[in-house]
Amino acid sequence: MAPTGVHGLIGLGLAWKVKHPGAKVGVAWGSLLPDMDLLAAPLVLLLTQDEKATASVHRTWTHSLLVIGAIALLALALRARKHRGAPFAGGVALGMGVHVFADLFYIAGVPLLYPLSRQEYWVVPPLYSSAIDFNAYNPTFELITALDFMGEAVFYLAVFHLLRGEKTPWRRVLPLAAGANLAIYTGFAWLSTQGLPLNTFMVGAYIPGLAFLALSTTLPLWVRGRIGRMGGPKATAPA
Repeated sequence: MAPTGVHGLIGLGLAWKVKHPGAKVGVAWGSLLPDMDLLAAPLVLLLTQDEKATASVHRTWTHSLLVIGAIALLALALRARKHRGAPFAGGVALGMGVHVFADLFYIAGVPLLYPLSRQEYWVVPPLYSSAIDFNAYNPTFELITALDFMGEAVFYLAVFHLLRGEKTPWRRVLPLAAGANLAIYTGFAWLSTQGLPLNTFMVGAYIPGLAFLALSTTLPLWVRGRIGRMGGPKATAPA
């Protein structure tokens, strides 16, 4: 995946440009939604004890153009019925599409036609492949993993800035989350130089990482009122 924090920042940028409050929230959340599949990784690891099986969970259903197309068709159907959820659904489809496009440039290929085909597509040749040895030391991949997680701290601080002037507990939570993230993954960046096998490093990194990932991928929904007002004081937040 491209760093989740980068996806979040892209989503905020898109939300600033679209006009409808519901679409703003949809695109901000949709830009992060595809990475929610990573939350299933611990369960897969527990059931299979296979790091490669865990990796195969990511970039499947939530990164498929078929799924994104289905959500876009749902948005059109809702629009035809003049349902108020149509802008939100359309925004989700747009955000997911931009997320998948960004992933084509980063780390691994994307099976755009999953589940019809597992053929992976990319723009930049992937660093990750099924041939990677999880029992070996891989300093490059380990450092990239640490930096990926650190990107979420930047996203938290961007949302913190967006919430300036708001009376919300997120103004207190987000700086703490950003500080904790930077402290933890600065440590993991150092560990990436210590010769740990990739599987050991990844398990350690993902234990706190899943909490940060859960926060990042749901944050646009928690602060949807402020996102719905982005770009103009006359906009109103979606219900």
